[in-house]
Amino acid sequence: MINIFKKTIATILALFSMNSSAEGGLSSNEQVVFDKAMSTAKYYLNAGKQLPLFAIVLTPSNEAKSLLASNEFSNQDEALTGLLHQLLPMARNGEIVASALVMPMTEPGQPNAAMFDVESKGGNRTMLLYLYTGTGEKVQLRKVQQTNTPLKLFAPLTPPSSGTR
Repeated sequence: MINIFKKTIATILALFSMNSSAEGGLSSNEQVVFDKAMSTAKYYLNAGKQLPLFAIVLTPSNEAKSLLASNEFSNQDEALTGLLHQLLPMARNGEIVASALVMPMTEPGQPNAAMFDVESKGGNRTMLLYLYTGTGEKVQLRKVQQTNTPLKLFAPLTPPSSGTR
């Protein structure tokens, strides 16, 4: 059985092959959360630790905070769902203005990778895929794809349809 996480990654990779874009940079808020997320990822990898599923968020007062997926979940799919359940209300309630969700992608026989899902209120959503190699202080991260994709956390709310008669 293919789990949700694998389906999500497959979808993301399909989007990359169809809609790859290296144009356009990140907004200032997006750059802040991306830089902090990249720094955090490098910290884990340089320390020889497994890259966790985590998010960096930016509050309206420009305070960056980190959210680590709970280790109470039995698998990556549940952890991702749990983290999104934390992030979505924060975005909807105006508690955050930008986020960078970092998803480790490790499959036996495949290169190690990390997906950075960066988006901001009133801005864009950019998916950045990085491969990483090496261990300890010699970890190298290399961006292999970048694409803009529809907003998720900061998507405009649409009223439910009342149905047709």
